[in-house]
Amino acid sequence: MKNLLLILALIVAPALAEAQGAAQRIGAAGAVSGPVKATAPGEAARELKSGSPVFLNDRVVTDSKSRLQVMLLDETVFTVGPNSDMTLDEFVYDPASSAGKVSAKVTKGVFRFVTGKVARKEPENMKVKMPVGTIGIRGTYVLVSVGGEGSSSYSLNGGVNVGGNPVAPGNSGSPVVGSGSARPAPLSETVILLGPGAGNNANEVPGAILVSNGSSHVFIDQPGFGVNITPGQGQLQASDMSAQISQLGAELETQSGQGAGQPGGQQPEQGSGGQPAPLSDAGSASEAAGQTTAAAINTLSDAAGLADVTQTLQDTSNNAATDIVRAEPSGPVVSTWDEVRGRTTGIATYAGTGLAVLAGTANGTYDVDFKLEVDFAGRTYGGSSSSISLSKGSLFDSANISGKSFSALSGNAAVTLLQTAGDIDNQNFDNSVITFLNADGGTANKVSLDLKYDDRFGTTGTGNAMALAPTTSIATWDEVRNSGYVGYMSYTGSGLAQLYGSAAGLYDTEFELLVDFTNRRYGDSASISHISILPTGSITPFDSTLILDTDFSSLTGAGVIQLSTLAQTANIDNSKFNGSAITLLNKDAGTANRAMVNINYNNPGMNTTGSGGILTNSDPVIRPM
Repeated sequence: MKNLLLILALIVAPALAEAQGAAQRIGAAGAVSGPVKATAPGEAARELKSGSPVFLNDRVVTDSKSRLQVMLLDETVFTVGPNSDMTLDEFVYDPASSAGKVSAKVTKGVFRFVTGKVARKEPENMKVKMPVGTIGIRGTYVLVSVGGEGSSSYSLNGGVNVGGNPVAPGNSGSPVVGSGSARPAPLSETVILLGPGAGNNANEVPGAILVSNGSSHVFIDQPGFGVNITPGQGQLQASDMSAQISQLGAELETQSGQGAGQPGGQQPEQGSGGQPAPLSDAGSASEAAGQTTAAAINTLSDAAGLADVTQTLQDTSNNAATDIVRAEPSGPVVSTWDEVRGRTTGIATYAGTGLAVLAGTANGTYDVDFKLEVDFAGRTYGGSSSSISLSKGSLFDSANISGKSFSALSGNAAVTLLQTAGDIDNQNFDNSVITFLNADGGTANKVSLDLKYDDRFGTTGTGNAMALAPTTSIATWDEVRNSGYVGYMSYTGSGLAQLYGSAAGLYDTEFELLVDFTNRRYGDSASISHISILPTGSITPFDSTLILDTDFSSLTGAGVIQLSTLAQTANIDNSKFNGSAITLLNKDAGTANRAMVNINYNNPGMNTTGSGGILTNSDPVIRPM
């Protein structure tokens, strides 16, 4: 990475010696093919070649046979196709902290870009503006196509928020584009999510987009899916658009023949018969999520010159795009209630986030947090921590989702929430819809939220969120009794606890629980089952409690053990651990094969309180008794 910054520093270093007030150099052009012009405000157009500096507020224009890359100092890379028009209208970057802002205005053409350090650190600080929309970046890999004569489309890797550009005063509603001229609004627009997908191997957060046409919004988190937008359109509907990605990406391929901007008469790479070299078959869609690009950046240290650097990035960008195109995503489908009932194990909490756009008194973009608890054995959804909330820095509004039975429901597994029906406790969220989805070969493993908001005081809006089913769910006592385990099994684990007061500090914790599955009892009378809090590195407990022999043959509901010394429910011998809990879990395909401990500690005599947690990381083992 330091080598990349050194290369770019060599490009822009002469600018430091220029008089104050000179144009700010923000990057360089590379992999130039064909005639490319750059125009600074108030200046004559100049020709860009590989290695030419690029300045703030440059308007970069290509013709029908030209292409190039623009590399910014924060490692953002724009690949620009033919018949394209782009202005780099904001760039602030602090190499020490990676903080800054990046903004580009796209008037027409085809573009692809890999976000750099600014967007990776603060995604909200990078924007790409189009004639009728704005892309706020939530990912790393973006393909943009804006038609100059009646159509525009944007294809995105990662999440984006698309909204209207501000209108200049006296411009009769036409958006400001280019160097101040007005263009008619495109007749149609397409937005497609490229990724990264949920299973990418680059440790990237899965991509998602929220697309708005001013009157409705649609949330998309499935790579290859997108939405068409036309003026005056009502409800937006996402669909599989993976077939369109190849056509858009092809426009960015380097054509045969010498490019006017190629240094030293370099020829673009060609395949057989003088045709453009095909895009690489190497890699996978997951690499396009960030892994391939990262490898290319590491290669920069060995590059002989800027042309090599930019060609390396161009080839990598093309390969990654092809990887995405060749991925054939299969989208989620709506579950039926019969399919939801077919999941018979555990209590799962679906949790996810999204975005909402509100208009009126509290207009703006808000974060959506969504949780839904589902008891598959008891066939209920809602209750407990199930909720919807809107926030922007702090909580704006929320609704709790009430517990309801789905044992007799039929048809598609979708619920319209109404306060009058007892579904939620806040009418501002009336008509929001929860839908169970089958995705990635699973059944009811996702839940989408189509949020509707109306506070009856002038603020309305819509939003979306997608919640995923966890791989771990709470076991029910029926599942514990029918887990297949026999005899004594031992659950063990360790963790941490934070105490406050006279004994404040971070402590180690350890735990063992014996369960006699044959006789349906947990704990024991041999002082084996226990929870201990230990000073870090010590084997001598600071405090501990024994877990007493207790029958679970008649317990119902979630497999949660509330620990207490109170009469009739006493299952521990130390009241300072009252309020702690042990939860039996189903991990992956197992049943009651994990245990989780939530420690609540209160020692009035020492003026010490605290809490901690333990999660076992392996199946229980046989414990001879």
